[in-house]
Amino acid sequence: MLQQQLPAEESVSPVPSPAPTVRRIEPGDVKVRFKAHPRRVEQMRKIACSQLRYCGHRDGEAVYMVGVVVSELVTNAVRHGAGDTVTFALRCDESGAIRIEVDDHSSGRPEIREPDNESEEGRGLVIVEALASAWGREGSCTWCTFPAEGGVAA
Repeated sequence: MLQQQLPAEESVSPVPSPAPTVRRIEPGDVKVRFKAHPRRVEQMRKIACSQLRYCGHRDGEAVYMVGVVVSELVTNAVRHGAGDTVTFALRCDESGAIRIEVDDHSSGRPEIREPDNESEEGRGLVIVEALASAWGREGSCTWCTFPAEGGVAA
């Protein structure tokens, strides 16, 4: 809109939006690219839980567990990622199985730590491993899955 008000020889770069852009790719898919910032952790968790309900997942406890895993993966990406943006994706297939991907643009490999009782961090991947059916790393993307049966599918 601003560019339409200027003469043709001038141009203005659009102001980057502070809010993440959410895209629905397929009915059960959502993909969000956002600036790496701690406040995005809660937003991605809420988006994930909303998307699961949109896909028909009604087990509140299981949806909550997926939200916890999303929070842990996004927190790791924000804290340890190499880029200034993070990409979050969630896919619910027709069977109800779920795949979560968080791309932090980092070449580092996440490692499960064994923090002592006094440590305030280092438990994220322990939680992911305990709650997800599988997890791993492909390039700069950390992923995890939840099965339909016995998982969050109703």
